[in-house]
Amino acid sequence: MRINIFFLLLLFSTIVRSQCTTTNATCASATPLTVNASCTAGSTCNGQVLPSGTSTSCTLFNIPNPGVWYSFVATDAEMNVSVANIAPLACFNRVLVFEGSCGALTEVDCQQVTGSTADFFISLTTLTPGNTYSIFIGHRLNGCAMDYNFCISVSTAGVSNDVPCDASPLTLNVPCTFSTFLNTGATDSGVPAPGCANYIDEDVWFSVTVPASGEVEIDFDSGVITDGGAAAYSGTCGALTLLDCDDNSSNNGSMPLLSLSSLTPGETIWIRVWENGGDVNGTFDICATDPSATPDNDDPCDAQTIYLSIPLVSLKHIRMSALQIP
Repeated sequence: MRINIFFLLLLFSTIVRSQCTTTNATCASATPLTVNASCTAGSTCNGQVLPSGTSTSCTLFNIPNPGVWYSFVATDAEMNVSVANIAPLACFNRVLVFEGSCGALTEVDCQQVTGSTADFFISLTTLTPGNTYSIFIGHRLNGCAMDYNFCISVSTAGVSNDVPCDASPLTLNVPCTFSTFLNTGATDSGVPAPGCANYIDEDVWFSVTVPASGEVEIDFDSGVITDGGAAAYSGTCGALTLLDCDDNSSNNGSMPLLSLSSLTPGETIWIRVWENGGDVNGTFDICATDPSATPDNDDPCDAQTIYLSIPLVSLKHIRMSALQIP
């Protein structure tokens, strides 16, 4: 019986994995990443093990594990690689960074987790600008999930949206669709502290265009950063007026939520984001939506109660029926 169950599980695993489409299972077919772009979704499903002879200090107990490949061209000597764990959460994962050609790889840095679903953040400090670097993301075939689903990004040590006039534009989505960003390398924009969530000298900026409804909602979810703050401003990027400031109104842990109304359609709203206390750098998620186009019960914590109506049955009918029972 145990043997039969084993083969059934093996068959199921083979069927599920055969449904994956992977185009970057080798170093030569690595997916190129754009520096400072939003993260790219990926999976180790149908990945391949490291080529024989490839040396790494992150071995996951020397058990072969499949993975996929990415590459990027260094634009600075100091850059960051961020890999966020995406549901269904996996454990026994690793991220390896190499330099050199695919046939002669030399490890630059690596990280691994054993029995944990933690995100990865690798700070690289000795890169050669103009050189191409390869990234292997692997997952051991046991533990929390069959495959490792993730979102990967590469950024310079600073951030491109460090001041209001360089704000990253957000697209309104219904329902709200999160994108991952970083605050690593952020500095103080010089805008006065907004008065909530313990702002200390490190912020990044976004912008959003107000829809016809005049309503905008900006929600946040945790990544490496689990306690954030956010503020909204009107005006121009050089002359801002504070509209709102929030600490932890989101349903996603200790993250902020900005609910704005009575805005002027077509105007630009500036969104300021920071980590509470300014002592944690890394990833966080943000999304923008028009709440007037979103159902009231679009979130588990706002679930709509459904009341069941049960028709009453005549007691007289029940008594008559009982008398007819032989």
